[in-house]
Order: sequence, then C-alpha cells, then structure tokens
Amino acid sequence: VTVSGISNGGTETSTGVVVWSVGTVNAGDAVHREITVDADGVSAGESLALVAELTHDGGQEVDNRSEYAISVANSGGPASLIDVAISATPQPVAASGVLAYTITLTNGYGLPIDDVAVLLRVPKGWSFSWRNDAEPDVSTGCTTCIETYEPTWNLGTMAAGASQTITINATVDATVGNGMLITVPVRVMATQSKDTIDLRHTTAVSN
Repeated sequence: VTVSGISNGGTETSTGVVVWSVGTVNAGDAVHREITVDADGVSAGESLALVAELTHDGGQEVDNRSEYAISVANSGGPASLIDVAISATPQPVAASGVLAYTITLTNGYGLPIDDVAVLLRVPKGWSFSWRNDAEPDVSTGCTTCIETYEPTWNLGTMAAGASQTITINATVDATVGNGMLITVPVRVMATQSKDTIDLRHTTAVSN
C-alpha cells in the first residue's frame, strides 16, 4: 500500500511507517490518529495487516502493540466500487449524549448494483431505536438496538452514480467513562458479488 494521508502532524519516517509524537496524555484522555492508504499494489484475496505500537516514558521499548487485518476485495466487483463515507458528530462525545452518524454510499460502478445491504454491529456503550433514531428504518436485526446486535439496512438496487444515506442518532450510555473509545464496525454487501466492504469508525468519549 501507499500512504496518502496522515492526520495530526504525523510523519512517514520510512515507507509505510508513520510516527506521531503525542507528548503527555493525561489520565482519562483519549488520543485518536488516522492514516489513509491506497491499496495499489495488492491482489484480491490478500490480507493487509496494520500494526500499531505504543512507547512512552523514554520510548526504549514497546509498551503496547496491536494488529488489525482486512482482506482485499476483487477489483472491479460491484461491492468494491461502492464508495462508503462514515462521519459522526460531535467529536468527542460525552456520556449520556447523542452521537449522530451518517453513512453515505455512492455507486461508482457504472451499472446498477442489486441487493445492497449495510450491516452495523452495535458497540458497547451505545444504543438506538430502529424506528425513532434511524433513517431509513432498520430492515432486520433489532427493535431496540443494543450491544452486540447487528441491525441491517436492505437498500435494494442502487442505480449507476446514485447515492444513499443512512443516519443514526445513537445514545451514549451514562456509564461510559472519560477517555473510552466507541468503535462501530460497518459492513457493506451486494449479493451479486462476493466482495464486501468492512470499515470501522472510532469516536472518543470526553466527559
């Protein structure tokens, strides 16, 4: 992959290695950093793994390490040519507050795509009503959508160049502590294709 965007003043110190100097992180604070990459040198079926390492108090050794992997979809498949954008406001959000999500899908395939569906896995500390808090209404999966539920929106056929938007006004639980991260996994599917799009959106909680 090629790194094409780095948030918050990070630096690509060598090919594919991005470093941020965060400084002091106070008790209960949350730090959110992002990179954007172009998967221009990989093939369908491969896996891409992101490795993040944290050092502090001098940085002589790694204090924490995590990995996250995604699979590469078939180039030219219908689902792989649906552009998906996710935004959430406010950033950060407070406990007991409302976190407003917008998921926008755009069909850049050049032909209609049938049976488009969006699945969202409800994270810990987050809930919403399928009818009152979502537009359009959830098609299947839950009525009151709470942790581990997987509400699905069946959007049907998307014409070439068409866009569809899902909005969700989710309530953050009062018990969510300061500095916690709310991560929402979203999957976009089209039954005429084996490809799927898997995305995650993370919001920090600041009370």
